[in-house]
Formats: sequence, structure tokens, C-alpha cells
Amino acid sequence: MWDGASGRRAPEVQQLGLPTVQQPPYAPELNPAERVFEELRRACEGRPYATLDDKVAVVEQTLQELAADPARVQRLSGWAWIRDACRCLLEKVADS
Repeated sequence: MWDGASGRRAPEVQQLGLPTVQQPPYAPELNPAERVFEELRRACEGRPYATLDDKVAVVEQTLQELAADPARVQRLSGWAWIRDACRCLLEKVADS
């Protein structure tokens, strides 16, 4: 994915010659990780914690639950347009 971030414009990155899919500079609706972060926030925000460690424990537990349920993560982040774009990129790489 290409969002124009300065690190992705570095000559070393450009020399790789990888195909890219253009994104606007800020497009949370196009970033599948945003949906996962939304689930994480839903699990841990909006309630008081006695200590920071207590909140960290909830975050870690939620991340473990997500890691144990790939189908859930795919439902959150594997939209059809993303799967299609990835498939197209893989075909381009295989053809080159």
C-alpha cells in the first residue's frame, strides 16, 4: 500500500520496484488495522482501571483472543477489495 509516507519514498524502497496501490494520506476506512484497533479500544476503553498494569492485562488478553481467532480478524480487516488488491499484486509479482 502506498500512502505517501516519507519512509516509503526512500531510494532503498523505490529500488525494490514493488507494485503499489495508492492511498490518500489519511484514510482510516482504507486501513484494515483500524478495524482491529477499534475492537481493541472497545474492549479496554471507557472504564476505570486501578493500575496501568490492569489495563495492559486487558489489552494483552484482547490481543490474545484476536490472535486465536483468525476468522474474526479476517472479518474485521479482510474486505473484498483488500483481498482483490492483494491477489492482483501477487499476480503482478508472479508475472515479473
